[in-house]
Amino acid sequence: MQRTLGRDLGRCVATAAAAAVLPSFVVLDAAGQAAPRQSAAVASPSAPGQAASSSRSSAAVVAGPMQLQVRRLGNAVELVVVGAGPAPQLQQSAQPSGWQGQLTTASPTGLRAGPQRLSLPELGFQSVSLDGSGSSYSLSVTPMPGVPLARPVVSADGVNLILTFPASPQVSLQTNRLDLSQPGAVPLPTYAPPLQPRAVAPPLGDMAVGTMTLRNPGYVNVSGPPVTMTLKNAPAKDALMALAQLGGYGFVYVENPAPAERSFLTQGNGASSESFSTTKEAQKAQPVTVSFAGESYGRALNAVLLGSGLQAKLEGRTIFAGFNVLSKTFGPQLSKVYRLNQVSANSAADYLANLGASVTKTNTITTAVTQGANQAASVSGGLTSATTQSSSQTTVEAYGASSGPLLGLRATTDTRLGTITLVGDSSVILVAEQYLRRLDLRQRQVALSVKILDVNLDNDATMDNSSAIR
Repeated sequence: MQRTLGRDLGRCVATAAAAAVLPSFVVLDAAGQAAPRQSAAVASPSAPGQAASSSRSSAAVVAGPMQLQVRRLGNAVELVVVGAGPAPQLQQSAQPSGWQGQLTTASPTGLRAGPQRLSLPELGFQSVSLDGSGSSYSLSVTPMPGVPLARPVVSADGVNLILTFPASPQVSLQTNRLDLSQPGAVPLPTYAPPLQPRAVAPPLGDMAVGTMTLRNPGYVNVSGPPVTMTLKNAPAKDALMALAQLGGYGFVYVENPAPAERSFLTQGNGASSESFSTTKEAQKAQPVTVSFAGESYGRALNAVLLGSGLQAKLEGRTIFAGFNVLSKTFGPQLSKVYRLNQVSANSAADYLANLGASVTKTNTITTAVTQGANQAASVSGGLTSATTQSSSQTTVEAYGASSGPLLGLRATTDTRLGTITLVGDSSVILVAEQYLRRLDLRQRQVALSVKILDVNLDNDATMDNSSAIR
């Protein structure tokens, strides 16, 4: 009994002495080896914690076959993930900082040398890293500042995952060694620079497209009973009046007077006179030939208007019909003045006139008449005085297309301020304003970068350069 207690006491003293000298992991190994000799009843309370930490440390260091390698080809750089296994899945995304990829393997594995981070500035990569564990790994590629990074081509051979990044071709550096023992010229290798690619015109860019949904201004939205009617070469005015009475609407026919040109004549002494001249006869509506059998009231009325070439609009319960009815209204009208920035006022007015607006402009014609003879053309002793009389004629003219989405709109321009004034219904002015916004744009411009180099070749040993902007 005393011998057993002596051996145990000696073993405890030896363990304490070893703990004072050996490292901590050696003491843990010694405690682990001595633990099986103790019974469960007298086990130390710290033994389970030590065993758990030991198991965690052994599980954290799990080496696998995965490793990151870099291969340089002629015009590309390959990043090879060795040991990725069969059927790996890669989700890649391009970010402002570089390229990111999430790799998922078919079975759990590990990194051979732990997380890897490479720096390859000669290949254009600031950093290339591989990190992760189990079945999920993260790949990151950060390019050098100013070096573009394209999306890689991903391939696999059943064992390795290969990412191919395009790169610039390698430039071979040639060095020459100077032989000081033999005087003479230094031999230089013959080098032919590579041919530059053929110049290609830059892309034209995307075409700007603007879309608007327009309402037909000549369509009259009316309702009434079904129409059954047959007419042959009937006056359009009588047919429209009969349809208006059938639907319970009032009817007004607006005659179209003969257009007259209004002009102002100004004499040289300041007197002026106003004159009107008739250019052509008034327009007349064409006769209509229709046959309706149970046709809807709105389609029948608009069909007669279409066949006769007339316009119509509904004001309350009254239908107004004529050639230029859309420009006449009982209600208030809207007037807007637009000051243009890029396009000229006359160009914008011509554009609106082509879409049906009535544009009014003032033209002035000046005529000068000289009577008598000058001194060079007169005979000796004759009159040498000459009299010049001038007169100016101002004409106000209106022009515009007979059809279009801007019928009923009146416009005029001011070339000094670059403005255009629109008068008409608010809905028509809104459409014209959208056209002006798409028209008043800056023309496409081209940016040029010019560098002027002045090279002087002299027979001396001085080198100098000068970059100056004149």
